[in-house]
Amino acid sequence: MATSLTSSFSIERIPSERNKDKASIQGFTYTLNRKSHNIEYWVCEKRGICKARLHTSNNQVVKPTDPSIIPSEHSHSSDITRVEMLRGYTNLKGIARNSESSTRNLLATSVEGITAESINKLPTLDSVKRTIRRCKRRGILWKPKFLR
Repeated sequence: MATSLTSSFSIERIPSERNKDKASIQGFTYTLNRKSHNIEYWVCEKRGICKARLHTSNNQVVKPTDPSIIPSEHSHSSDITRVEMLRGYTNLKGIARNSESSTRNLLATSVEGITAESINKLPTLDSVKRTIRRCKRRGILWKPKFLR
């Protein structure tokens, strides 16, 4: 009988830039590999060096069924700061799509709630600024060039 692990493990979904969801459990990040019926198959984000997998159904862990297996299945340690960075970066992109503020102001306000360790994991400053500008362009309704 499969037991539900949602009481001991919280599954946090983080949207990805390439339309592939990511799931975070205890500092480990998984990428959605495929869906079959109502089961989602996840692989560890570091799949080149780690063979950890996870199966979920309705945001509940189906496999592995033993709560003690999840941390020891990985060949690397968990990285909570990376999860925090991904969460903050995703929020920054969402704010940029709906804001008229300057890139500098958006960057300053979004970094306030993130720890220093997570800020160090962000891409380079130029890359983050470019991403903000790209999200702002995508968020604005399309207008012909002569009306801009």
